[in-house]
Amino acid sequence: MTPLLEKHIRLVEKVNKATTEAERGKRYLELRIWREGVEDAGRKLDLMACDRHYIDQGIDRPMCCGVWLDWSPLTDMPLPLPGDPCSTCSPLLVRLYNEDMKKYEINKDGRCVALKSFSDVKAGAIGGFIESEKNLSHEGDCWVSGNAWVSGDARVSGKAMVFGDAQVTGKARVYGKARVYGKAEVSGDARVSGNAWVYGKAEVSGNADVSGDAMVYGNAEVSGKARVYGKAGVYGKAEVSGKAEVSGNAWVYGKADVYGDAEVSGKAEV
Repeated sequence: MTPLLEKHIRLVEKVNKATTEAERGKRYLELRIWREGVEDAGRKLDLMACDRHYIDQGIDRPMCCGVWLDWSPLTDMPLPLPGDPCSTCSPLLVRLYNEDMKKYEINKDGRCVALKSFSDVKAGAIGGFIESEKNLSHEGDCWVSGNAWVSGDARVSGKAMVFGDAQVTGKARVYGKARVYGKAEVSGDARVSGNAWVYGKAEVSGNADVSGDAMVYGNAEVSGKARVYGKAGVYGKAEVSGKAEVSGNAWVYGKADVYGDAEVSGKAEV
């Protein structure tokens, strides 16, 4: 939490804890004077209208123009709910919330640069390429590094890592503790989650789903609406497509082709 937000919270708490109208008025005036005199990167914070709403009601959970605000556990500050009609305070609260929670920025080369240390990433570390902030969540320990690319409407979140020369494109999602690396490609509406690993020159596309502790590597391809999960593995030049499922401790490898509604499970090998 930034010192600015901490100071604001302390002053508001003093107002809410006031036991008399005189003390409440004094504390509110103190807050008002501080707020009007503070500048954050040249922006005056003298229009925090939400203060008046929840101070008047003496409640901890704020209310803005009759609409409850959601409380952010990350910053311990209110964040307007979708559809909040307050045009005065909402943009300011959203800006403060976003500035405080950002963990990276995008440099002129299109690479993400860490603004704070998290997991194994140090502040100042230069990561991989992303087209926009929608490609990489500011929450969690997710990261894109090396020469990896994340573009389009694709998104990396949770504790997922994309690195090496991997590419995540389209509307693909990589989340959980998943790893995508090497020269692997995840595209379309594909999902890679859990503790799944996709690497080598493997491709996961379409509406395919790779999850659990599954591994897809080599030159393997998983496409269509196929699912690979559990502790299953697909490698070599194997292909899993259609609505096929590979699960359990099953392995599909070599030049095997699993398609249609086929199911490979247990300890089977194909």
